[in-house]
Amino acid sequence: MLSFAMRNRLANLLAACSALISVHAAALPIEIANLPGEQRLVGKSEFQFLFWHFFDAALWTPDGQFDWRQPMTLSLVYRTDFSAEDLTDSTIEEMARVSDWSEERLATFRTEVAPCMTDVDEGDRFTAHSPSTDEIVLYLNGQERCRWQAPGLRQAYIGIWLSERSRFPEKSARLMGRAP
Repeated sequence: MLSFAMRNRLANLLAACSALISVHAAALPIEIANLPGEQRLVGKSEFQFLFWHFFDAALWTPDGQFDWRQPMTLSLVYRTDFSAEDLTDSTIEEMARVSDWSEERLATFRTEVAPCMTDVDEGDRFTAHSPSTDEIVLYLNGQERCRWQAPGLRQAYIGIWLSERSRFPEKSARLMGRAP
């Protein structure tokens, strides 16, 4: 039989373990937790300019290392409201800036992106999972919204946040685990 002190220590240990499990579960969005295999955090960053806080981003991969050749998942938690039109326009504008996609290819992709976007409020989460270099599965608040396939899609789309030509290179470096 356990003494009162031992039972108390055991109860404290179980409570601490439970708290750690809860924190880990809360940190891992459901759509990422449901992916096959383990997903490890590569990096995270807050995207803001002056006093505007746009969104918080986190990048996940199976081994916790950034490499364009491996599956990756980028999650954005919005800290301000955006319209679906603004999200569509900025997606295509940024893809034009960071990728080598032609205007025609971007126009075609816009027709695929627009129906997937929706107005977002503070706290909403868009997650882009890229199981291959040519595929993106887009989730909104844990629910699958769209699947896109196109040659080089991972770098063109996720490159908005991770390309060396990103608008926020220091934030991109943090996401890729390359900066403090």
